[in-house]
Amino acid sequence: MRGRLLIVEDEESIAAIVKEHLEMEGNNTVTVHVKALREKLHDSVKKPVFIQTVWGIGYRFLGEKNET
Repeated sequence: MRGRLLIVEDEESIAAIVKEHLEMEGNNTVTVHVKALREKLHDSVKKPVFIQTVWGIGYRFLGEKNET
């Protein structure tokens, strides 16, 4: 998907994309990318500002939804 714009409208779409990506790449891919994002954003696992881990489910973005 590199170089293409992807717009996701709801959480079910995100879940479907992540599930498909995990099946292609393996379980660790999302974790590695989330870790890299947290490092770039200077976010913390224990006191998250942007990305919260939802144990057993995945991740939640804590920012506000941008309506453009």
